[in-house]
Amino acid sequence: MDARKLLVRMEIMKHTGNCLTTEECVILENSLVILQNENHFHNVYFWGKIYGTERNYYISFGYQKDALADITFYYSTDCVNWSILPLSTEIDSFSLNFCANPFTGDPAVLTDTQNILSSKETVGTMKEEDRLAATVSLITEETMIVPRGALFKNIKGVVIENENFRGLNKEQSKHLESYAHYRVPQNKWNTNLLKRADYSYEMDFLDTIDMDIPKDCWSLQFENRGKVIVIRNMFWMGMSFTHVIGTPEFYYNYSGNGKKNVDVPFML
Repeated sequence: MDARKLLVRMEIMKHTGNCLTTEECVILENSLVILQNENHFHNVYFWGKIYGTERNYYISFGYQKDALADITFYYSTDCVNWSILPLSTEIDSFSLNFCANPFTGDPAVLTDTQNILSSKETVGTMKEEDRLAATVSLITEETMIVPRGALFKNIKGVVIENENFRGLNKEQSKHLESYAHYRVPQNKWNTNLLKRADYSYEMDFLDTIDMDIPKDCWSLQFENRGKVIVIRNMFWMGMSFTHVIGTPEFYYNYSGNGKKNVDVPFML
């Protein structure tokens, strides 16, 4: 979500239930503009909030040139002071499976990792800052999405925001293939080419969410008399994507405890 218009866009986000207070919006807008200027970012976005028992983590990210490859994530516990989120490692991502305790809001605290066979047996510890980085990375990879055409790959191979994007129409917005993961593509380059009659190399380089397993992990719902489409992911409760149909307005937001719902396959 564009950090410069948080207060205005919260009116649209109210359809998802993931809302910030007016005070949070005002403080975040000001502090993120400063963050953007200090780091010479082309744009800065508010990613969402992860709840802690003592303090909450506010997450944002920005980029300088490439909207996909140059992303840097930041976190804050007061909406004012921002720290760079460390890069997540494979070990950190694996360790998430053994972290049962909730986040505290203290990045320096150590979290116990528990034996998968016995919740009472501790097998190690993990710094909460590293746990936060791994959680944000995983949620971003699995749930952060954009509508088709919102990002554009130019002739130099640099991914930029498409200034000519005018939004999806009502019919397009109904289909999962109209939405793509905001991440470096994991599927082969010709996956979309083989399944789309109107393939465009400049727009269809991302993995579409209709390829996700199980397909029913995504929920689409129209709000505001069909003018707004809201998409949620059942694995990560608290994730929401909102698009005002027929306009370039779309917003991603996560507000939750940072725990994955691993029971989804048994719920469908």
